[in-house]
Amino acid sequence: MRIEYNSAAVKLAKGSDQSVVARIPDAAWQWPWNAGDPLADSMSFATFQGLMDAADDGSEIDLGTQGVVYQDGDASLDVGSKSLTIRGGHFTGAREGSWTETAEGSGIFWSSVNGSMSGDVFRRVLIDPSQSQIPTLACWPPLPDDMINEQFARNDNWFIIRSASPVVDNGDVLTTTGTNSNGGKITGFIIDDTAAQTAVNDIMSSGASAVVYLWAGANRIKSTKVTGWDNSTKQLDVEETQEFYGYCHWVISSSDLIQAGSGDYAWSPADSRVYYAPINGDPSKARIPECVEMFYNSSGGSLNFVNTEFSGTFGTNQGNGFFVKQNFANLCNVTLDTCYVHDAFNGVQGVTSETSSLFDRMVTYGVTVFDGAQISDCHFQYFSESSAILCSPFATSEYVSVPLSEVVVDGCVFYLPNCLHGGAVTLYENGWQNATVRNNVFVDVSRSIQWQHSNGDERETPGVLTITNNLAIIGKTPGTVDASQNGIAANRTDVDAHLLPVESQEVVISWNTFVIEDELFSTSLGFRPGTVSLYNHITSDMKVYCNALSGVAPPTGPPPPSGTNQPSKHYKNLLYNKSKPSGSGYGATDIADADFSTSPVDQDYFFDWDTLSLTGTAATAAPDGGTIGCRLRPGLTLAQCRNSYVWQMPAIGAASFPTISDGSLSNVYANEDNR
Repeated sequence: MRIEYNSAAVKLAKGSDQSVVARIPDAAWQWPWNAGDPLADSMSFATFQGLMDAADDGSEIDLGTQGVVYQDGDASLDVGSKSLTIRGGHFTGAREGSWTETAEGSGIFWSSVNGSMSGDVFRRVLIDPSQSQIPTLACWPPLPDDMINEQFARNDNWFIIRSASPVVDNGDVLTTTGTNSNGGKITGFIIDDTAAQTAVNDIMSSGASAVVYLWAGANRIKSTKVTGWDNSTKQLDVEETQEFYGYCHWVISSSDLIQAGSGDYAWSPADSRVYYAPINGDPSKARIPECVEMFYNSSGGSLNFVNTEFSGTFGTNQGNGFFVKQNFANLCNVTLDTCYVHDAFNGVQGVTSETSSLFDRMVTYGVTVFDGAQISDCHFQYFSESSAILCSPFATSEYVSVPLSEVVVDGCVFYLPNCLHGGAVTLYENGWQNATVRNNVFVDVSRSIQWQHSNGDERETPGVLTITNNLAIIGKTPGTVDASQNGIAANRTDVDAHLLPVESQEVVISWNTFVIEDELFSTSLGFRPGTVSLYNHITSDMKVYCNALSGVAPPTGPPPPSGTNQPSKHYKNLLYNKSKPSGSGYGATDIADADFSTSPVDQDYFFDWDTLSLTGTAATAAPDGGTIGCRLRPGLTLAQCRNSYVWQMPAIGAASFPTISDGSLSNVYANEDNR
């Protein structure tokens, strides 16, 4: 089912040669486009709340193409204890700006911004559907053209003031506990680099207000306002922000950097404004994200969205900025069917079912779910910081003995080329213990599937984690794919120590293909996004068979009774990394790297990039004479996966596989080669 987006909703990157096409739905499935601009025909939050209050339990509200638009001071929408279906509509937390030109003919406009302009409140994108491209952050160093959809993601242009690995020293980081003091909160910088000194002085001497976006902690970007600049000492002061741990990359944004007709914008904390230079000179359709919480249900209830569009929230931390925020004491059942969620801080919290929906240009999470969620045939693209799907079941004492309901992620596409955290599917708080991730495509994702144990009380009922028939293609992108992360991984030590008896928890990783394009694979850690890492497991029954992977890192031996860790059990995996990094393990039937002639391996030898399928020995290595690795639905191409606005769903269909008996599997520990 091929979907092509209409011009009202297309936002193209600078320099893109993709044409804007009309929507061409097929008979089987139609994308539910609304008017594109929710301000054209809209109602207030209060009016829509009245519609919900008047609706009968179990009824449907059909909004058609109407918008529901946030205004300053609006309370969150609350369905109460009712079950309602909401069809159509465009809910936006971005209000219409009131624009004034800075000077006649300047082409630069400003609008006031409501709410606090202190803290981490500047990671929000101005929204303007009337322009030929989405508005872009005015900053130094400049935003690369290829990063327009992930404006707050770290990229290779960011100024590195300090780094321990590799060693970079362009100045000092000032913290609450001292200069370059690990663990202290950052309060400023002393800049030694001449280019950075000049850029900052030009901005600050103009009298314009400024904001710094910085990366100084694992998996986190923060924004903070500039509070002062001393050109004599080259000291830039910022409002206290995240902790420093040996490295800090940053970019500075200011209205002083905006040029007429550029499409650039900048947040200005000193005067509580946003400045904007629209490409076509008309800012009247530009909208300012100001809603932190759109729906918050006090009394449970059920919200079922069909053909609905959401845009324009902002957040101050990972716990807010959602379109639907849960009351954990009385959960609301939330389902999405064929919805479009875009240009927001967070997506939807507590989703129980989600099908055929698109999540586009998000800062942090797309959906956060508890156990039991079912997510299928969705597309997640252009996330700046965090996971597309976060599964985080309850981890308090009353749930310790409560079995986890199965989480299923099926038939989705993930395109996250510059996401800092890199996570597509993250199974936290024991959510991994009963989960299935199957039939998905991961493109330019550094961490496709990851899991870890609880930050609170452990859920003690074992289950099955199944990861099967997934395709991952990882390439070097214009931003920075973090090649230090494993593609499929348990991330915390002794992740399954609480699951007894031994081997009561199953982990099955089968029929997956993870390949890495040459430019990334040839780097020192370029193999890791194609690797399965199980070395943090100690008690689980781990079965790894019929995959094509860079490698597998099993638990460490020796085996019981002299040791305590269980092995991983292998059968016919193509493990193509010739360098055999420390911790790798190879089973007796794993396909030998002697089949490959180069180091690093030229993946053209065993993978057809046109058909996205394995060739050579692997193509007939399965017991049924077919291919090992992912078995694709015919017709999928890499170009479709990387083309933001022309795509096919579902990406991969269900396939048939031969049964692999336990007797075929052989035990493997770290650093063993049993071939």
